[in-house]
Amino acid sequence: MFGSSIDFLTQKAKDITQTNRRSIDRIASGGYSQKLAAMDRKTGTLGRVIRITADNMSKQDSIRFFQNAISFIKFQEDAIMYAHDLYTEMASLAQKAQSTDLSNSERIDLNNSFISFREQALELNNLTFNNKTLFDEMAGSIKYDISFGSELIRSSGNDPIVMSEEKDVIYNRGTLTIDVNSGTAPERYRVYQNNDLIFDTGWWLTKNSASTFDFDRFVIDYGYGKDTSFEFVPLSAGDSTSGWLNKGFTPNPDDKTYDNKVFTFNRGKSTSGYLKQLALEDMADDSPSGLESLNGLKYPLDDSNSQGQVLTGRSNSSDTMLKVQVETDPDNPTIYQIVGSLKLPDITPNTDVGNVGDLPTFMEPLGLGMLRRSSEEEMQQWKNGEIESYSGENGEFPTLKINDPTEAKLASMALENEMIGLEQQMGILGNNMSRVLTSMEAVDKQLGIQRDLIAAEPEQVVLQELENLSEAREMRSFNASLMNKVVQMNHDMVKLLLM
Repeated sequence: MFGSSIDFLTQKAKDITQTNRRSIDRIASGGYSQKLAAMDRKTGTLGRVIRITADNMSKQDSIRFFQNAISFIKFQEDAIMYAHDLYTEMASLAQKAQSTDLSNSERIDLNNSFISFREQALELNNLTFNNKTLFDEMAGSIKYDISFGSELIRSSGNDPIVMSEEKDVIYNRGTLTIDVNSGTAPERYRVYQNNDLIFDTGWWLTKNSASTFDFDRFVIDYGYGKDTSFEFVPLSAGDSTSGWLNKGFTPNPDDKTYDNKVFTFNRGKSTSGYLKQLALEDMADDSPSGLESLNGLKYPLDDSNSQGQVLTGRSNSSDTMLKVQVETDPDNPTIYQIVGSLKLPDITPNTDVGNVGDLPTFMEPLGLGMLRRSSEEEMQQWKNGEIESYSGENGEFPTLKINDPTEAKLASMALENEMIGLEQQMGILGNNMSRVLTSMEAVDKQLGIQRDLIAAEPEQVVLQELENLSEAREMRSFNASLMNKVVQMNHDMVKLLLM
């Protein structure tokens, strides 16, 4: 009887000891919610703790990214302020250079100083932070409208066989739209970036005469280091009216007949049209143009760099010179029309500076001035708000200089507008900073709440286990007291039996 009681109490003491060890282990793991949840072997609790812990890590990454974005924005701000200082110096020099009383040597000195400041300002466009450029030249406040074709309309047999129009278009990427009309005597339309052939229609035909019926439109997307693509847009604004674009002729937009889709020539012996020339006859639909279902499609459709007879090439030059060239058949030189315009490509998309899955926060790209000038009249119209953008004299945009009073005056006007552009960029910068700071504060608050959730369970565990240890201490003391009594009773019983 007494032996079984002693065994029971001994086992009880071992159980209390094991329980104490578990409590001590859980208290020692109090800072590790995931470990505590695993010790409890509660799958739901463990999964919840793991999810919150992973989300906290993501939010910590977001806060780090936000901090990097703030540093990036501060570098942009410093660069813009430096650009402002350079523009101010240049404007001062341009103001002095407008004087007609300067000696030749004084003017040369002023112009040299001006050019030095100009080059420093342009170099700011190349600044980087963590291998990311601070500015996107396409995001500059001042836009330059560039047109082609004024020198490429052949209305008689007196012009050269090959004609071209080449311009410095400021940027090394863009979207060039050209409308062409050859008639049934073909011409070849080519586009070069620097010396790289990036687009070639082959010998292209349209219906009847180049002075009547429809134009064909090519929207050419090109850029340094990428393959050229294009969209073909069938036009229906001819209505057989004779006219020349350079003499004010405007095609009729209400004519819905696509004359260039399919036509015959050589007295009906030959058939052509844009479907055949683009090798799209098998893909044509029943719409009036035959290509309505392919509207907006980019060509080439495969990796061959060709679509029918049209060839595209890769731009390997960072040069900003763009040339549009037209060649007529030397054995049968005929008339043709072409008109084109260059549109800047979409600027770099707004950058999401947060972590994937967290609060989306976008930064709008910023751009500095390209420091080119335009005609004085158009510049003044733009300044007065009479036009939204301005183009240069004959489509040219020379860099600013002050080597004579007229150039100095144009430079002053250009710099005044560039200053306005900097103010606009500072406004965008302020908005970017506000969005980043607001998002960082919101994510930090979310992180704090979730940290409290994670910390709450360990605190409760520690309090509970401390309470368990206190109870166990009392139970152990009571168990020891019982053990002593049982042992004493067992000892007294033995003495009694031995008497």
